[in-house]
Amino acid sequence: MGYPRRVVIVRHAEADPREEGDVDYSRPLTARGYKQAEITGSWLRGRFGNFNARYASYYLRAQETMRIMFPGVESCEDSRLVEISHGISHETLPNDELPIHSFLEKLYREHVGEDILIIGHGRWIILFQRIMDGYSIDRAIERDQNHDVENASALIYERRRVQGEYRLVCLGSVIPWAGKI
Repeated sequence: MGYPRRVVIVRHAEADPREEGDVDYSRPLTARGYKQAEITGSWLRGRFGNFNARYASYYLRAQETMRIMFPGVESCEDSRLVEISHGISHETLPNDELPIHSFLEKLYREHVGEDILIIGHGRWIILFQRIMDGYSIDRAIERDQNHDVENASALIYERRRVQGEYRLVCLGSVIPWAGKI
């Protein structure tokens, strides 16, 4: 096992608000979300070119974001990328992080040295960062309460040598559409 060369995680673009009785996974993008996805997709293609593999949650808003950002390019749906709908808490954290650990194992096993794109959801991204960067549960809860992951923002990890060993290191987050719509 090894590490991908690069993992870029994008939160889905802005979706219609959830109405009483709506099924969360079927919310489509708004017109603004469509523009966010177009701009972020253009930025990703210009900065990184093509990705060896693209994964997205099966939620409609994640699928639409992927199709707009990379039209005509095949991507894989993965149920481990779905939204954590109940919020991040001390009680549910172990179960919430299991799918992320499982997905990371897949990346380490199947995508050594490759560039990977993931389209996911805010809470999933917060917990991914918690696992990778080792910050506290309380910080994850605070980030969740502050809605700390912007729609159509890109979080970038790259394989780097740290103290003699390779690992994925966070290079930061970018909001390509900020100030443009």
